[in-house]
Amino acid sequence: MGQRRDNNESTEEGRQQSREVTQQGQQKASEYAQQGREQAKGQIATQKERASGELHGISQALQKTAEQLKEQDQEPIGRYADQASEQAEKLSTYLSERNAEQLLNEAENLARNKPAIFLGGAFVIGVAAARFLKSSAGQREEFDVRQSAKELGSSATGKNLESQSGGESRSSGSGVSSLDDEVPSYQARGRTEQS
Repeated sequence: MGQRRDNNESTEEGRQQSREVTQQGQQKASEYAQQGREQAKGQIATQKERASGELHGISQALQKTAEQLKEQDQEPIGRYADQASEQAEKLSTYLSERNAEQLLNEAENLARNKPAIFLGGAFVIGVAAARFLKSSAGQREEFDVRQSAKELGSSATGKNLESQSGGESRSSGSGVSSLDDEVPSYQARGRTEQS
C-alpha cells in the first residue's frame, strides 16, 4: 500500500510540473504576442501616415487628370478619374483618422470574420509592393549605370584633351589607365563643377 501511495504522489507531482510548464509556456507565448503586437503598432503608425499622404497626393493628381479630361471632351473617362480620386481621398482620410491600435483591431477582425478576403487583400498588396520595389530598383540601377557611363566618358574625354594639348598624361604608358589614375582627375573635376 505504501508503494501505491508513492506512485500516486509521483503521478501527482508529474501532473503538477506539467501544469506549471504549460502555464509558463502560455505566459511566454502571451508575452511574445504582446511584443509582436507592439512592434506591429509601431510599424503601422509610421506607415499609415506615409500612405495617407501619398494617397492624398494621388487623389489630387487624379482630380487634375479628371478636370483635364473633361476639358478635352473625355467626360466618361473624366468621371472614372473623379471616382478614383474620391476613393483615394476617402482612404487617405480613413487612415489619417485612425490610430495604429484601431487599424490593427480592424485588420484582426477582418482576418477572423472574412479570412478569404483578408488573405486575398494581403496577397494583392504583397504583389503590388513587390512590383513597385522591383520597378524602383530597376530605375535606380539604370540611373546608376547611366551616371557611371557619363562619368567614365567625361573622364576619358578629359584625358584625351590633356594629351592633345601637350599636357602631362597620367597613364602608365600601356594605353590603359589604372583606377588610381581616374579617381583624382574625377575628384578635381567634381570640385570645380560644384563651385
